[in-house]
Amino acid sequence: MLIQLTNKIPFLIKLYYLWYIKKTDAYHHCSFGINMNSGTSSFFYPPPSIYHGPNGIIVGHDTIVGKKSVICQQVTISHGGFVIGDNVFIGAGAKIIPNVKIGNNVKIALMQLCLMMYQIML
Repeated sequence: MLIQLTNKIPFLIKLYYLWYIKKTDAYHHCSFGINMNSGTSSFFYPPPSIYHGPNGIIVGHDTIVGKKSVICQQVTISHGGFVIGDNVFIGAGAKIIPNVKIGNNVKIALMQLCLMMYQIML
């Protein structure tokens, strides 16, 4: 709703929703990549499972996260326009930097720094 350029919702209502999301993010020390009217934002196909709540999770504003993904606490996914595949488990404290591609059915260990492409070929 906040990111669609063709959306006819009045600007003040968009600002209210943006303020509410940012307030919630600040309470939980997290950010889920909301960027109003830019056409880029994080996209979660269904929302990922977040076992310990959104505490400390940072997701860049142009990241796509696939189906049945699990994101643990203190995970940082920087912006960079990349896609995280389906059925991915991202362990606590993992850091994913730009230009890294993560395929389907991948498990990223806790405190892992992702510097290369991860993919499981079946």
